[in-house]
Amino acid sequence: MAPRRLSTEQQRAIQAAVATFAGQRAIVFLYTGDAEIERIANDIAATLIAAVWKVTIRPGMTFGGSIAGIDVAVRTGADQKVEAAAPALANALDKEGLAVTATRQRQAADADTNNTITITVGKKP
Repeated sequence: MAPRRLSTEQQRAIQAAVATFAGQRAIVFLYTGDAEIERIANDIAATLIAAVWKVTIRPGMTFGGSIAGIDVAVRTGADQKVEAAAPALANALDKEGLAVTATRQRQAADADTNNTITITVGKKP
């Protein structure tokens, strides 16, 4: 099974799809200890940074298992721009052949957290 990577052409296509959301905050969460996950997470982060998104990369672990594929999550209570940016990103990643789900997280206490998209990168399905 070949590792997931984004070619230059794929990165440009994703950048074009999300360019109207420049300034959007995103967290790229990746499960540590897997080089393939780290590579595709870094590809996604670099692509979004090139599209002028404000990206934070957060490696870590979760208890109770991990996900397969990539999840693009938005919180309940997010503003309309975030509500539009998250599916635009999920669709762009999907169009480039990545396994993507879109989920909703519960509302946070502060607007900054509510308006940050969380992209969780798990193992290749």
